[in-house]
Amino acid sequence: MLERFSVPAEDQVLVDHEALRRTIAELFVACGVANDEADAGADVLVTGDLRGVETHRCSNMLRQYMRWSPTGAHNPQPSWTIAHETRGTVTIDGDRGLGILQGG
Repeated sequence: MLERFSVPAEDQVLVDHEALRRTIAELFVACGVANDEADAGADVLVTGDLRGVETHRCSNMLRQYMRWSPTGAHNPQPSWTIAHETRGTVTIDGDRGLGILQGG
């Protein structure tokens, strides 16, 4: 694990992953994200934690999304568009939506 994502044992709090998933989805909805998108976003973050993905987990990405929401840096109802396309790739303008959903 990358050291910057390591949480000292004395600071760790273990919670039920289903309860965590519900709480995160509720937080996203409170920020204006549609229910189905909120559920999917919560699932991505919790699954990242369960699988040990160090970069996109509840402990760092959720905090960032919550910081962005009141500033307008995050758009809870984005209208994404295709900005550029080739035979093998596509560049999407995500309109400041949840990147964890738009990248999937």
